[in-house]
Amino acid sequence: MKYWIETWGCQMNQLDSARLSGNLAGAGMEPAAALEEASLFLLNTCSVREKAEAKVFARLGELKAWKHRRPGRRIALCGCIAQQYGEALLKRAPLLDFVFGPGEVDRIARHIALGVAVATHLPDAVDYDPAVVDRSDEVISMVTIMEGCSQGCSFCIVPRVRGRARSRPAGSIEREVRLLLDDGRDDILLLGQVVNAYRDPVSGLGLTGLLERLAGLPGVRNLAFVTSHPALFDPRLPAVMRDHPVLSRYFHMPIQSGSDRILRAMRRGHSREQYLEAAGRLGDTVPGLALSSDFIVGYPGETEADFEETLDLIRRVRFASLYAFAYSPRPGTSAARIADDVPAVEKNRRLNELLRMHDAIQREENGRLAGAVMDAHVVAPGREPGAWVARTRCNRVVHFAAADPAAVRPGAWVRLKITEGLPHSLRADPV
Repeated sequence: MKYWIETWGCQMNQLDSARLSGNLAGAGMEPAAALEEASLFLLNTCSVREKAEAKVFARLGELKAWKHRRPGRRIALCGCIAQQYGEALLKRAPLLDFVFGPGEVDRIARHIALGVAVATHLPDAVDYDPAVVDRSDEVISMVTIMEGCSQGCSFCIVPRVRGRARSRPAGSIEREVRLLLDDGRDDILLLGQVVNAYRDPVSGLGLTGLLERLAGLPGVRNLAFVTSHPALFDPRLPAVMRDHPVLSRYFHMPIQSGSDRILRAMRRGHSREQYLEAAGRLGDTVPGLALSSDFIVGYPGETEADFEETLDLIRRVRFASLYAFAYSPRPGTSAARIADDVPAVEKNRRLNELLRMHDAIQREENGRLAGAVMDAHVVAPGREPGAWVARTRCNRVVHFAAADPAAVRPGAWVRLKITEGLPHSLRADPV
């Protein structure tokens, strides 16, 4: 049997899909070169935002003709939407044959062989066999260190679909990283919904201690970690990042709003000033740091004054990158019980204003990098012949043309001199 996997959502979903693929291949199945060759279609989904959920059901509608073109074809809905709705999905989308939550990744082949239609159990512990991960298309190697979240933000569906925070044993994490390094994979990304909530279930070691332990392994070239929560910021972390050059110069720490009033309504557990203090400490301590964040505009009760505080915070911090979204209520969250009183047209106006302002900031900040020489990891070919796309160690996208295209490939490291800063990327020449 041949299978085809589509992945929608975060990096955690991408790694889950690699584990799904490895599990299926280990059971004797084969990845299809194209969708039309496949007998089994798996859609690995995200439910963090309403728009992402709507796209999933639209995609299922598109698959109706694919399924009926050949008898015996089957469709599995996996991931967070599967966890959110469970068995009800079989009635909502009769096209589906299977519904598997994110906790069932390592049992997918067994469930299909036994004809288990719905499985949404979330395990109490987090671990997996690193050998059963399909890394054939991977350039940056992702490693789960924890799952779930216990922060309880009012708008967030993660605790419902991924469960409460559970950390993976540090020894297991280290063994996986060593295997990756032995395989020549030297760019490692540690994943967790709230990565700085990590606590080794055996020793109690926190994220900062884990980073020190892994940064000392021979062969590591870049060690990144996402996503961090401001309420759990460890004041020791900036010095550890400074003193271990292999630790990435990219730090993703969402704030969601620049207004203390909205932060309290969101139950974020920190203030605007605490965030600014953490951002300032990172920027003052870690050379070349690129700080990024997430923002939600139009949260229930957000006034124009609250929104202006968000814009003011962005102007002060001058994020290297950010992700911003218009608020949408998610089922089962406490915010969903509050009147969604900011009109859609106003949400969109605020979102567009925020993005336009940040584009200008990003262009200025990227422009200041002109003349700098940076190491970058090649991730994909560019659109033009001889062109390539790479990521710097501060996670900026950089476009360059290789002097010798045959000497460049995805996964290679190159040394580049930045020639131009654009709103969302850099241009460079090889050194």
